[in-house]
Amino acid sequence: EGVMRPIKQAIYLLLVILSLVSIGGCSEDMESPLRVGTNPWPGYEPLFLADAEAMYDSSHINFIEYPSPSGSVRAMINGSIEAAALTLDEALKLLEYGVPIKVVLVTDISDGGDAVLAQAGIQSVAQLQGKRVSLEPSVLAQYMLIRALQKNGLTLEDVEVSNASVTEQVALFKSKRVDALVSYEPTRTHLINQGAQEIFSSKDLAGEIVDVVVVREDYLTSHPQQVQALVDGWYQALSFFQNEQQRSLEILSKRLKISPAEVLASFNGLHLPERQLTRHIMAGGHGSIQASAERLAKVMTQHGLLNDSIETDALFYSEFVNH
Repeated sequence: EGVMRPIKQAIYLLLVILSLVSIGGCSEDMESPLRVGTNPWPGYEPLFLADAEAMYDSSHINFIEYPSPSGSVRAMINGSIEAAALTLDEALKLLEYGVPIKVVLVTDISDGGDAVLAQAGIQSVAQLQGKRVSLEPSVLAQYMLIRALQKNGLTLEDVEVSNASVTEQVALFKSKRVDALVSYEPTRTHLINQGAQEIFSSKDLAGEIVDVVVVREDYLTSHPQQVQALVDGWYQALSFFQNEQQRSLEILSKRLKISPAEVLASFNGLHLPERQLTRHIMAGGHGSIQASAERLAKVMTQHGLLNDSIETDALFYSEFVNH
């Protein structure tokens, strides 16, 4: 009995430790925050507005900002975030990489917010033949340039393409070391104010450039409340932006380091659909985001931006928008 007691005590202690680890693991899983990757783009700014105005519980939803969309894509692939605000083409690339995701929200439809800008004196895409064009290393930038060239009878082989980050691009453009670049808000407005010539924009690609929020399927299943809170906070922020525009612009001006007038101008090339319209867009059929995704996947496959034809039928999950 004297020998057995320490053994029993050791076993009991071990069971207590294991139960605590189990409880701790379960509790941590229950409280696991939703980490959302974003990059500077006005179509994602309501997320930060919601955060600044305490529409989100910061212990449940955390925003991680990357300099460009490729940062969010990489973080989704390596599992360091559970959700991301991305363009639809980047969502398709995640499917190709085998990342199990669902689109839970349409944030905006670009209607001029993405553009090809050229040096003064270059009046059209056709004049880019033989010229130096700078791109951010993202699928969207490639897609924009391919479609701009295609609509003007040119191909990528007709231009000299180089990759650079947003900051490098601006420096290259201002020093005239490139003839044109693919840009997006708020950089687009900034460069146009500096004399850049817009020769092509997402206005010329009706409904092709759509931004969405994607969430990893496993997280969506295990933490639906956090995902619902993310979606609800988004629509609260849209209402706040409409009703408290001046305050909203001041908050975003500090965040983006541009003037309130430039912040407002950067939204001109975007359509941010209300909840009711988003429900309609995500419902399927003609004019839906499903139709856009199919068209997008086809064009991307044709131009080597997607290796395979991606199955988009199960990509969209409208339950949180319909709630």
